[in-house]
Amino acid sequence: DTLGVTALIDATREGLRWRHKFHAQVDYNENQGIATREHYLAAYEPNWKLDSRRYVYGALQYESDRFLGYSDRYSASAGAGYSAIQSPKVTLNLELGPAFRHTEFTDATVESSIAARGSVDFDWKLTPGLTLRQDASAYLQQFNSTVSSTTAMAAKLLGPLSAQVSYTVQYESMPPEGRVSTDTISRASLVYTF
Repeated sequence: DTLGVTALIDATREGLRWRHKFHAQVDYNENQGIATREHYLAAYEPNWKLDSRRYVYGALQYESDRFLGYSDRYSASAGAGYSAIQSPKVTLNLELGPAFRHTEFTDATVESSIAARGSVDFDWKLTPGLTLRQDASAYLQQFNSTVSSTTAMAAKLLGPLSAQVSYTVQYESMPPEGRVSTDTISRASLVYTF
C-alpha cells in the first residue's frame, strides 16, 4: 500500500514598485504505513524595484525534512537582485545577499549561523506552449550549506492547464549521521495557472 501527496503553490503579485512572491510546498509519501518522504516548505519574498532591472529583496523561509536530517529550519535574508535578461521569451533574475539560518536537526543538534544566499531564476519560452524553467538557490555557511535546483519543462494542454515534468536536487553538505546528503525527485504533474 503506497500513498503519496504533493501540492505546490507559486503566487506572484506584480505592482509598480513592489513584487511579492509566495511559495508553499508539501511532499508526503508513505509505504506500508511508514513515511518515506516528508518535506514541507513555505517562503515569502518581497521585492522593492529600484528601476526596471535592479531591486532589493527580503526573504523568509521555513522548511522541514527529517529524511534530510532537520525537523525545522528558519531562514531570513536581505540583499540585491538584478534582472539580467528581460525579453518576451527569456527572463533571468539573479539575487545575492547575507542570510541568517536557524536549524533544528533530527539528532537534537541546534545550529544558528550567518550565511550567504544566492539564487538564479531562469525562464525560457521555447514556443508559445512550451516553457523551460531553471530555479536554483544556495545557502553557504560554515556548518551545513544547502544547494537546491529545480529544472522543469511545461507544455500547455488546454486553457490554463499544463503538463509539467521536473527534476529537483537538494544537497546538504553536513547532514546528521545516518542521513543522506543529496535528495533527488523526478515528477510529472498537472499545473493550473490563474
